[in-house]
Amino acid sequence: MNKIVKIFHVVLMGSLIVVWNSESKANVAFRYHEIDSEIGHPLIGDMNGDGHGDIVVHVHRDDTHIKDLSRVKKLIWYHWPDWSKHTIATGDMTGNRFCLADINGDGLLDAISGMNATSGVQHIYWFENPLSGSRSADGSSWTAHDIGVCDTYIKDIVAGDVDSNGQADVVVRGHAESMLYFQKNDTWRVRKVKHPRKEGMDLADLDLDGDLDIILNGFWLETPDNPMEGAYEKHCIDETWFTQKTGSWQDNCCYVGAADINQDGIPDVVLSHSENVGYPLS
Repeated sequence: MNKIVKIFHVVLMGSLIVVWNSESKANVAFRYHEIDSEIGHPLIGDMNGDGHGDIVVHVHRDDTHIKDLSRVKKLIWYHWPDWSKHTIATGDMTGNRFCLADINGDGLLDAISGMNATSGVQHIYWFENPLSGSRSADGSSWTAHDIGVCDTYIKDIVAGDVDSNGQADVVVRGHAESMLYFQKNDTWRVRKVKHPRKEGMDLADLDLDGDLDIILNGFWLETPDNPMEGAYEKHCIDETWFTQKTGSWQDNCCYVGAADINQDGIPDVVLSHSENVGYPLS
């Protein structure tokens, strides 16, 4: 099974850094290793199927927070263990986050990101991974596939088989809506679902009915029997995470993760504030 490490609330401002520690039963001393000076969002995944985690960085458009006009927007990956740098794609990458998932079912992790097309319209693309135990592949080897137009600001992207047809789907979260892209035989259909504002998303089968549900900041949307046409019923987890009304842009900013933490066979949900202090990891 492909493994991806999700990094909770990581912003790299100047250096791409990896930390690890020697075995210790007492105090843990971390050593910092600078890999590169790129500024972007990272994920860890085994990109070439060698059993080790590589680093993928989304060097994205961010004219508000990052004033460096020399940045070349792109997707890049760093190969373990020497961290050699390889290009997946260059282009006007958009969105706060991206994701890694096996879109075409070949056992390799692909990269999924928003990107402005030559027309200036934002689309969602998946970049097909050409690697199989290999370490060298430049941008010309990764084929870009257009999933569809995305007319919302991208806060989160996740992938999974939402409609249970055996093929990976892609879900893109905006501030107050999500766009669901359903894959069937290399074609994509899209629908839009409205919901409370801000950010944070993951997928898991919370009601144990056999399909993936959409988990957002303090609530989840139950996937209907017909995911393309049916209504997504909203269920509250903790309203603290979607009812913040201080007037700040930081209200309801969240990072969402789902996993069976206590190993009881039922998915659990982890929530953390992604922009503010004073909120516990829940």
